[in-house]
Amino acid sequence: MQLQEFYSLVSTALKRGTELDSIIPQFAPLACGWLERNYTMKYMESVRLLQVNTGDRTIELQSNQQIKEIVFLRMIGTGGEYRYVSRRNPRDFTSVARGPSDFYWLAGTSTIVLENIAAAEETGEALFNCYSAWPKEPEETHPLLSSAPDVMMYQTLLMLAAHARDVRIAEAYIGLRNEGLNTLTRAEDEFRYGSVEQSMAYIPYQFG
Repeated sequence: MQLQEFYSLVSTALKRGTELDSIIPQFAPLACGWLERNYTMKYMESVRLLQVNTGDRTIELQSNQQIKEIVFLRMIGTGGEYRYVSRRNPRDFTSVARGPSDFYWLAGTSTIVLENIAAAEETGEALFNCYSAWPKEPEETHPLLSSAPDVMMYQTLLMLAAHARDVRIAEAYIGLRNEGLNTLTRAEDEFRYGSVEQSMAYIPYQFG
């Protein structure tokens, strides 16, 4: 569904003619932001290859991406093996050395600070969940307008109901929004975990 089609759909559902058409584009991104703050969806994933030069201790991330969560950060050894670098509170660190880092902390929203100063060049990769940018052009679209246009519509209507102080709109659509969220999260789980091979660590029991 294109943006212009979505705005027309919301206007039709409001049943107020063109009275609120001018502000629908202002409330739709608020609805999208509300959904992304409360639910992390697969389309929000973003992978980035990392390069750490000798003497470096920080990694600067893209400033145009607002990160919701760092799923993992891992460096690649000379033999191709992964070394996962875990996040810690910066107050937990008591010293800094030269060498590989097993931990990092996040300064602000776009600077990764490694535990140690890199003694050699390293490469790695990270997986993030990021908030999306709401489209602006009429012919553009958004992942939520493809997978859950009904949920986006109901949430936008609820935002508009609060603005218009219209309890009737809120009462009419909150149940439909909640049911839509239920189906959306189930579909997301199927997409995220369907056909994923599961493994379980086996630790043999030690007698004696």
